[in-house]
Amino acid sequence: MLAPAALYATAVATMQSLAVPSVVTFDETLQSDAGTLRVSADRNGTEQLTLDSDPEPSTLIFHATSHPPLGTAAVSVGDAPVATIDGVFFDPTWRGVEAFVRGRIEANNLFAGLPGATPSPPASPAPSGDLPVIAVVSALAPAYYTLSDGGATACPDGTPGRALRATPRDPQRGYPLQSVIVNDAAQRFCSMTFGIPSSWGDYRTSATYEIHFGQRGAYWLVVGGVIHFVATRPLHRPIENRIGFTLSSVQASP
Repeated sequence: MLAPAALYATAVATMQSLAVPSVVTFDETLQSDAGTLRVSADRNGTEQLTLDSDPEPSTLIFHATSHPPLGTAAVSVGDAPVATIDGVFFDPTWRGVEAFVRGRIEANNLFAGLPGATPSPPASPAPSGDLPVIAVVSALAPAYYTLSDGGATACPDGTPGRALRATPRDPQRGYPLQSVIVNDAAQRFCSMTFGIPSSWGDYRTSATYEIHFGQRGAYWLVVGGVIHFVATRPLHRPIENRIGFTLSSVQASP
């Protein structure tokens, strides 16, 4: 059995080597415990998901035609088509996950250099042997984390897996990964959990993103997940919300 660091590095390498479809179409359903989900434009005209202040639960369903190699997607909400780039919600490939994580880090100024020309630090050999060579300029690079074994556990689809806990080697740098589950048979991630703090005015916010992967045709893609959001402010009660998302009717083409 591989040591935790070696297993994590192997899973990263496996994910990096996955075939990327040229086109993916899917329906996505998002359910929020509180707040109205919308697809709306930011100040630059880029369409993205937003959550309005509202105590009532809401559901948003959209259809997307994603072009992962280009990082673009055509999204339809009802009769209103929009063009968007926003990581894992609109690009269900590993590239989309990396873009999503990098985008959240850069938006929150957690640390500089992603993406950039500075290479990831080299991974150290694990006790059980040398780590696979990983060429990743990413917040997911094995060298950024100390990995510990969380034991045998099931993937979200019920297949056997192994949990790993990730602790940033430099807590001041804000590396976001908290834990993963590695599918035993294929040694690739079937679940990943990120914790990404930020601030908004007087509020300090913390969001946990749990992303699930599954086989869809010939491709290993994001199939759903859960976001848990907490906002705190001095002398105010915390604001919490949970958003679940599921991809259905997934069709991917080479």
